[in-house]
Amino acid sequence: MPGYEVFLQDGKEVREALKCCYCKLVLRDPVQTSETGNRFCRECFDKAKRDPQFASELDPDDEIWPDFAVKREIAGLKVKCENYSAGCDWKGLFKQLMEHSQQCVHTTVECHCGQPVMLAKIEVHLDEVCPLRRVTCNDCGKEMLYAELQDHGGVCYNAPKVCKNCKKMMPGSTVSFIYPVGAFDIQNTLFMRFDGL
Repeated sequence: MPGYEVFLQDGKEVREALKCCYCKLVLRDPVQTSETGNRFCRECFDKAKRDPQFASELDPDDEIWPDFAVKREIAGLKVKCENYSAGCDWKGLFKQLMEHSQQCVHTTVECHCGQPVMLAKIEVHLDEVCPLRRVTCNDCGKEMLYAELQDHGGVCYNAPKVCKNCKKMMPGSTVSFIYPVGAFDIQNTLFMRFDGL
């Protein structure tokens, strides 16, 4: 996993010494190389060794060790929430940011439908907007996904249809009962209907 994207409270950039040489983000689990003194995120160092464009800059004899001093410095950075542009006004130390991020209502999450949704609005999205929410057809009572509802309207046996006799909207199952398509004229249809009762 690459480093962290961090926004300082004062709006300045994070010092380069606190950034990974490979991903250019603030160091995550920082390590330092023994020969060159370069700093990397632990995972980025492994990626850099396999990257043909970057491996030439590394000394093959380089060993790495955890950089605890830099880790402490990063933990003490005064930061603001990464969702500040979405309206979050939280500010604190970097070491508190992870806890805040897990509960920040301005965090954007991906719904199971694939749409990004702000955590504060996820319930409304799931109940009213998500195309994969469960809905019930008002005409026949069948349960389905909202995304299927429009197509279902064209095949629903009880979807409102215009009666060919009175030109009124009626439940589809009633219209076909009263006036079967291509059957008889209106007098014979009504006669058959009442005669068969």
